[in-house]
Amino acid sequence: MEPDTDDASAAENRLIRPYMVTRGRTAASHLSVEMLVVAKRQDAGDLADEARRIFNACPKPVAIAELAARIDLPLGITRVLVADLVDSNYLKTFDTAASDDADIVRRILHALEK
Repeated sequence: MEPDTDDASAAENRLIRPYMVTRGRTAASHLSVEMLVVAKRQDAGDLADEARRIFNACPKPVAIAELAARIDLPLGITRVLVADLVDSNYLKTFDTAASDDADIVRRILHALEK
């Protein structure tokens, strides 16, 4: 059975569209997936659709991985667009604590148990 042409077209658009959104860029290695981001401005200005969705989803600090899930974009695409928004001064980043800091990990686990 051949796939429905509408289904095939939709699948193709899902693969091509992210590439177009980032203009083929894939690198944002300076942003870790657990890094927190928050909007620095009140207005999204003239941002493109996906960038505007990211900006609007960050009124409070949120991890990049959580942000990708919230706006239903692949994590790699989200990282590239977040990097653009940071470079354009729309978003601010916060470094997270090192995972080898045992005291912080204990406090987090203790808070989660409550």
